[in-house]
Amino acid sequence: MQLAAFAACAAVLVAWAGGIAGLAVAVDENCPFLGTDFLRHYYPTLSSLEPDRVWYYPPTIALLLTPFGWLPAGPANNAWMVLQLVLLAVWAIAPPFLVPGRRVWLHVGYTVVTVGSVPLLQNFAWGQVSTGLSVAGLAAFVLLARRPVASGVLLGIAGAAKVYPLVWLAWPAVRRSFRAAAAAAGTVVALAGLLPVLVLGASGTVEFYRTVAGHLTRSLNTWIPTNNGPQYLPAVVARLTDSPQSPLLVALGWIVFGALLALLFRVRSDASEVRALRAFAIVGGLFAFVVRTSWLHYFVHLPIAWLVLAHGLVRLRRIDRAVVGVLLAVSVLFSGLPWQLAVAAGFANRYAMMGWLAWANLAALTGIAWLVLRPKS
Repeated sequence: MQLAAFAACAAVLVAWAGGIAGLAVAVDENCPFLGTDFLRHYYPTLSSLEPDRVWYYPPTIALLLTPFGWLPAGPANNAWMVLQLVLLAVWAIAPPFLVPGRRVWLHVGYTVVTVGSVPLLQNFAWGQVSTGLSVAGLAAFVLLARRPVASGVLLGIAGAAKVYPLVWLAWPAVRRSFRAAAAAAGTVVALAGLLPVLVLGASGTVEFYRTVAGHLTRSLNTWIPTNNGPQYLPAVVARLTDSPQSPLLVALGWIVFGALLALLFRVRSDASEVRALRAFAIVGGLFAFVVRTSWLHYFVHLPIAWLVLAHGLVRLRRIDRAVVGVLLAVSVLFSGLPWQLAVAAGFANRYAMMGWLAWANLAALTGIAWLVLRPKS
């Protein structure tokens, strides 16, 4: 039934966009074709092993994706988009099986809202890596208790690939899983340090990182602070109030970040059957409060938060069920493509500017906090 729901949703999206060729523009008016980021930024970098002007990461992804560079640009992008479709299907179908019990409404409903979520569609349209990293991250969280070394390796791969997933290491740190932490650290060193040195040489590796640092510094000081795309909550509040990102706003972001880390410590002693999923949803939500480049595709973790909230609903009563249900509905609504279409003609207008994903993320995290802190209501 999930496969059928996935296929039906995909067919509706393609029909609405007027065909596969128009899907990217339909999802985001600034995305002229499927795989835009891959063709414009990833492919040039992995082909030449020189960082593109908006490449802000270690050389790890470029080195791991080198086989795509052996193909001409067009076929490479086609192969990449097939991989993206597979990852989208995995993310839209597999996670409900991590929840005890088999509820048709939960499985099918999860698939439908995931396929229609803006972060997943953004990631697919642009050909980004957030979905792939999140698949690895969720697997790492689920495996942590039974396979700490494998969990650490997966977290290390994600962290070496794009840096900000290093925040996920908060969970093995909170769980005091030293084997996982050591495996993650070793993997990061191997993939972000030793591997580049073997391929690029010591001087080439230093130059790669120096160039990346220069690109990131220039971008953070020029166009990123005024761009409507980031869902970094201080930036969203600044846009809505037409004011600069004051130190107070930044401090509030870090305060929320600290509160979520405290919640993660509370989840450590949680006896819930979905503890790992709760932890992943919380850690995924941390980005929006401290990472200034919190683009829409960073929020692919949200369906996991919705899964956690939906699972919790069946065990709540009265006011708790009402509160969690409203927060779940708000998060799903604000993150859905229909809402984007209702408030914006495309990515660059009111949807991104008003920070709907930032608010959806905050609603989901508030719901999880309610589940964790009031489990017996």
